[in-house]
Amino acid sequence: QIDSVLAGFRQDGTLDKIIGNWIRHDGSEYVVTEFDNKGTSSGEGALPLLRVGTSANREPMCFVRNNTISGLDWELMMRIGQALGMKVEFVDMKYGALIAALQSGKVDAVASNMTATAERKKQVDFSAVYYMNPQVLVEWNPGGVEAAAEGGSGQGVWEKFIDSLNRHLLLEKRYMLILDGLWITLLIAVLSVILGTITGAGVCALRMSRNKVYRTLAKGYITIFRAIPQVVILMVMFYVVFATAKISGIFVSILTFSMIFASYSSELFRTSLEAIPLGQRHAGYAMGFNKYQTFRYILLPQAARIAFPVYKGEIISLIKMTAIVGYIAVQDLTKAGDIIRSRTFDAFFPLVMVALIYMLIIWGFTKLLSVNRWNLSVH
Repeated sequence: QIDSVLAGFRQDGTLDKIIGNWIRHDGSEYVVTEFDNKGTSSGEGALPLLRVGTSANREPMCFVRNNTISGLDWELMMRIGQALGMKVEFVDMKYGALIAALQSGKVDAVASNMTATAERKKQVDFSAVYYMNPQVLVEWNPGGVEAAAEGGSGQGVWEKFIDSLNRHLLLEKRYMLILDGLWITLLIAVLSVILGTITGAGVCALRMSRNKVYRTLAKGYITIFRAIPQVVILMVMFYVVFATAKISGIFVSILTFSMIFASYSSELFRTSLEAIPLGQRHAGYAMGFNKYQTFRYILLPQAARIAFPVYKGEIISLIKMTAIVGYIAVQDLTKAGDIIRSRTFDAFFPLVMVALIYMLIIWGFTKLLSVNRWNLSVH
């Protein structure tokens, strides 16, 4: 179907118009076509959904402009959607995850500078060629093009800093990408810690059970989630386990990180409880406490004080771990920085900015947890 639409676009000149809108050899502004793509994709009389996977960091083919996906590939797929009577929905993700998303059914098509090779054709179908992208080499120019022409930048350190702020944050309201990414990062981290702690407590109980089957299951769970790299687990969960489920990448991220966090926290809880002398338990029984009361009033407070310093470190590790969610089309803080970097071609400022934000997040969590640590010490 897509090939027949492309043939029609090529014949009536639509394809040349699309290319001309985005390939501006004279450096002029892009010509952005407005589309009425607000029809629903569910319910009676709804348009069928065409989910298009892309890596929106390749200007002018597909990139984020004014906080929305734009570019040659974007306009082409929007026009194809109109021709097929379908509602187009773009899914932005890491380039390396696009084929996995296509094969798992998370997207219906991919538009992101793909090149057809004999080996790739064995796995996926390619459309007809619609644009031959000229390849160029890039060399480092410390002062920029204008500075090279004038023989110097003429800007001081402060002026360069203000210019970087304007280009990376204020222009096209790019700060909204950072704020949205920050919210997603915090949401995933906080919920993963809460759910992971609860799950970890349950796994710890199984691990310390007298039932051999329960202990074996707990050991297997811990071994699997501690032995496999986190990014592999995340992609398997999204593209294999939940391949046919229509759930968001945020939900899968929270679920995956919760299970990973539980595998580490469960062992932390177990070793903390085992570090308490057995006489403490017997003392509780001698005082007339039952098993629950002994655990609640005698064992748990001591175990919490032992586990807390390491537990705090696990939370910090989890916050940093969230940086990989871009592989399953979740636009977190790191992904937001990648989008900005793809537009400005500045490798320094966006990375340092994202790094500083992560440092502030971790500093805030550390301070908050330090207050709780003091409360534990007091009680």
